[in-house]
Amino acid sequence: MRKLFPCIFLLSLFIELVGINTAIADSFSTSNEIASPSLNSSAVVETAKPEEYDAYQTAYAKLKRQDYEGAIKAYSAFITAYPASALSSNSYFWLGKAYETQNDLNNAQQAYEKVVSDYPQSNKTPDALYALGKVYFLKGDKTKAKATLQQVIDNYGTGDGGAPQAARQFIQTKF
Repeated sequence: MRKLFPCIFLLSLFIELVGINTAIADSFSTSNEIASPSLNSSAVVETAKPEEYDAYQTAYAKLKRQDYEGAIKAYSAFITAYPASALSSNSYFWLGKAYETQNDLNNAQQAYEKVVSDYPQSNKTPDALYALGKVYFLKGDKTKAKATLQQVIDNYGTGDGGAPQAARQFIQTKF
């Protein structure tokens, strides 16, 4: 089983990269919000213990099944059990998404802020910053929303895709 873990992980990562469950994608305004990879494969393969990965996958499966309350509990338990995990930034991001789908914008904001402040090098940081801008917008703080979305473009906007493209589109359509 030990030799299969990297293979199983890589297969799961590939499936996650290629197609995030459409049910989750439909619950957000653009598919770009979740199009970027949620796992940094080299860091996870080298540092995530099998039990961490299993707990993360359990939480993620709940999110994909639209069991948002279950996902919130599972991600919260994961974060408590594995605070230094290579999967922590991903867990906070998806926790924020689960809260956002439940219209719990204050907790979503806290989760996204945690990614941005504590994991600035994470591949989820641009997505979390974009999501944070949307949360500010939904909470009625359009000035802070636009500034945050502009920060996504300024800091991560060299390409045509992912969070920068979604931020540009959001600014164009909402402001």
